[in-house]
Amino acid sequence: MLVTLLMYFILGIPLWRICQRTATSPAVLLLLLFPVVGFGLILAIIAFRQWPANPENGGLR
Repeated sequence: MLVTLLMYFILGIPLWRICQRTATSPAVLLLLLFPVVGFGLILAIIAFRQWPANPENGGLR
């Protein structure tokens, strides 16, 4: 239980920031409660989601 909470905080903060930048709901991070499967699903969601254009790069992705 303690290891799961520690991993949740270690992985949760960077993934929270990535979710904000990709316009993904941060509720996806609840999948981290299932350590191996949840992390894989979060990575798949982030990897295959269409990311919004970055206006700082002239709209390039």
